[in-house]
Amino acid sequence: QVERIGFRVKAVQGLWRIVEPIVPPHVGQKRMINFVRQAMIEETDPTRLAALTSLRDELRKAQYVQ
Repeated sequence: QVERIGFRVKAVQGLWRIVEPIVPPHVGQKRMINFVRQAMIEETDPTRLAALTSLRDELRKAQYVQ
């Protein structure tokens, strides 16, 4: 099956920029790890802290796999 997706582009300073559709922003791995680390510092519930620790460890593993 062929799927066709249209984009509108615009020349900006000699480069092509996609005008439409607007692609949602993506969060980088380093930013996500820092966000989880900050949440760990602020968390007081031991159960949630354990979940955040596990998430941080999984994010670190994924960072080194790529």
